[in-house]
Amino acid sequence: MNSLYGFSPLFSPFSLYTVLGSTLNGASSALVGSSSASQSSAYQTEISAYGQLLSSLSNFQYALLQIAYTNNPLTASSSNASVASPTAVSGAIAGTYNLSVSQLAQAQTVQSGTVADPANTVIGSGSLTIQTGSYNSSGNTFTSDGTSPVTVSVTNGTLNSIASAINTSGAGVTANVLQNGSGYTLSIASSSTGAQKNFSITVADSDGTNTDMGGLSQLAYDPTAASGAGKNLTLVQSGGNAAYSVNGVSSTSSSNYGVTLASNVSANLLQTGSTVVSVGVDFNQLSSNAQSLA
Repeated sequence: MNSLYGFSPLFSPFSLYTVLGSTLNGASSALVGSSSASQSSAYQTEISAYGQLLSSLSNFQYALLQIAYTNNPLTASSSNASVASPTAVSGAIAGTYNLSVSQLAQAQTVQSGTVADPANTVIGSGSLTIQTGSYNSSGNTFTSDGTSPVTVSVTNGTLNSIASAINTSGAGVTANVLQNGSGYTLSIASSSTGAQKNFSITVADSDGTNTDMGGLSQLAYDPTAASGAGKNLTLVQSGGNAAYSVNGVSSTSSSNYGVTLASNVSANLLQTGSTVVSVGVDFNQLSSNAQSLA
């Protein structure tokens, strides 16, 4: 129990309301039994004054409790804000954490060849089946992440219409038509970062050949196949996990956001490099609590 309770009943949340509540009840009873308009007005004024006092004391008590009972609020800062943006929540322990980021998490991205007109140049018809998972380059294997593959139907597809069909399919990837120096290309990227969110694209081409560079099959991407024979899109970036260490202990994360550094301390990783994350008392919040009390 806080030592303030020993000095006055005003510091007790129960005694405070008991004292003023009894006074208000007495004034209310007197108001009911008043025999004149002047007495009634006087009691109403008294009740209003006690009510305002009770409200003011309640606000004062709340502000006092923020200082008397709340643990010191903590905040986290980074010596190199371009590397990481840290956050400390209730339960964090004050201290310093040496954070080193060697790699950011990234999303797999592949790209098609170039066409002059993305709205009218027909790529082909058939279907694209997209499966997310992980690719092991040492064993040249692709393993599903356990989600169901998504099949996208295409009829006389152009880059624009194919991108639209992919984006409305919920396949876990995002397609964009980009302009480069010689025309337009289809870029397909995983919607999530991490090594478990790479993807493959298999094609059922209406021309009967599913892995060549003609028709819809030019959009096939099997990472285990040979280039131009099923791996027809160009790999721009592989999906990968963030790699970092905290006080010398190495770890990985599929995301760059909300990465755990310690119990109740996390950070958003922004770029590779090193920084010192400091967790300490939030004096700005303490000052705000004190000003509220005043």
